[in-house]
Parts: sequence; C-alpha cells; structure tokens
Amino acid sequence: MLTIININKSGEFSINSLDDISEKKISLDSLVAKILARISFYPDEKIIIKGHISSAHNLATDLILSLNKSHLSSHYYYLTSNTKETSPDGDKILNFNLNRSTESVNWIDSLYYWQDEWALNCFPTDKKELADLKVLSFADLSYMEIGYHVSTIPKEIGNLIKLESLILGNVVHEEIMITKLNELPKEIGNLTKLKHLHAQYNNLKTLPKEIGYLYSLSELKLGANEISSLPKSIGFLANLKLLTLWGNALETVPAEIGQLTQLEGLDLSMNPLSELPKEIVNLINLKTLYLPKLKLSILQKKWIEELKEDDCEVDIS
Repeated sequence: MLTIININKSGEFSINSLDDISEKKISLDSLVAKILARISFYPDEKIIIKGHISSAHNLATDLILSLNKSHLSSHYYYLTSNTKETSPDGDKILNFNLNRSTESVNWIDSLYYWQDEWALNCFPTDKKELADLKVLSFADLSYMEIGYHVSTIPKEIGNLIKLESLILGNVVHEEIMITKLNELPKEIGNLTKLKHLHAQYNNLKTLPKEIGYLYSLSELKLGANEISSLPKSIGFLANLKLLTLWGNALETVPAEIGQLTQLEGLDLSMNPLSELPKEIVNLINLKTLYLPKLKLSILQKKWIEELKEDDCEVDIS
C-alpha cells in the first residue's frame, strides 16, 4: 500500500492513497490518527510526505514529534529524505519517506535520522567515520538550496567526543543564515576536545552551564543572538582566547569573566550594558576590547585605563 501526503506552499495538506482520497484540509492530530490507523491495518504501508521544500519539512518534523509522543504508538518513527523534484513553476519539491522501527535507535543512527529530517549533508557517508569526526560545519551548505532554517541540534551531538571545530551557522547572501538555533543542548559539554565553537546569527537566549566543561575551547563566537545572561561556568574556559558577544541582550557580565586570563579578544559591543565587573582588570593578556557606549563610573574608567596601560586597545562605540 502507498499513501502520499501532499503539502502546498501554505502548509495545508491532504492524503492520497488507493482507498482514501481526501482533498480536504485536516488537522495535524487527524493526520496522526489516520496514519496510525492505516499502519495498524497495513503494517507494510509506505508513506511519502511530498511538497514545497520548506512546507514539507515543517510538516514532516511536526509529524514525527507527534507520532513519537502518541500513547497509541509502540514504534519509533523517523524520516529519510527521498528525491528532490522541481514543479512546473520552478519550485523545489521535497519527498520524505516515513519509517518506523521497533528497535532501540543508537546515537549514530539518531544523528543520521536528524540529518535526513533536515535534508542536510554534513556527516560522513560512511557511518563508521562519524565517531572520529573532528569538524562539523554548516559552512558548505547552501541556504538557497535548503530553503529553511535549521532550528534544532540533537543531544546526540554530545557523542562526537573527538570534535575540535563546531560551526553552527554560516552567512550566505549577506546575512541570510542556515541555522536559527533556539538553544544548545547541555550534552555539548561532552565535547571536551572542542577548540572552536561558532554559533553567531542564531536565536540563542541562554547558554547551558555545561559549556564550562569545554576546557579546550580557544574561540567562542556568539554574536547576533538574544543572550541576556552568561552562566558563571564561563569562567572555567581557561584556554579561551577569543570571545565575541556583540549584538546580544547583555545588561551585565558575570565577575567570573575575570578568570579568563588567556583571553586576547573580547567583543561586547551592541549590548545594553549598564556596568562592567571590576574583575575585568584581571584579563592581563587582553589585546582588544570592544564595548558599547555606556556611562562609566570614575572607578570603571580607571579599570579601562589599567587595561590600556597593559597594551589593550579599547574601542567604545
């Protein structure tokens, strides 16, 4: 048996199968119920989700979440991307196969399922090479080809313990971003060999405290997010040399930032900062400091002068 779920540009969907043709708009809950019912009668049912690239992806991921949360489901559901087509008017059409399994899914398969759900191509073709991966980057992916923003990173990323560089974002066509992450999973703290973490131009509002476990980190780029506070654990990043936090929502900076004695570059520009911690003078290796325009007290001005005397270039704009 074959069932095709068609999605239009507006995200509305209909079901088309040999014995059930429905062009009416139905809700996601109704669609989940129909799929579960069909699979119970036809265990070998093949289900394809087909439609405009962004709409198809949004429905597919919502459907997977709903199926796996359903108390009527005893299976694990996941997606694999199928073929890409082009409609007569030039729009990209994406097909997903809906799969299910009764077996527990290992972390490697979970990551590849996630990759397929987002129709990405960032992991090695040979799954055996994944555990030894040192660089994971979205930099070579084309936003114009994908057609949507990646908004989640799976917790299983914490199993890539040999990872040294994680690039969670890329600027293409001026400031169009591939990723728009809402959060970083706490499991990112397992990546103790990570040296470079770039996550600028996302929707991050907070950082997990586990980020303090990344003791090998030398570069942390978090510009153009919505971060309003930093965890105290950021002070544990003893090998950090570059920290960019421009364009966030920081009003204060924790005193623990003074523990980053290897820091050479710190960018706090374009934040609504109201004050600086006195511990900033402990950044004895700081070479460049970018600050937003803020009213500095006499004491804070003295701290800035101390940094300048240690050959730190300070830019307040």
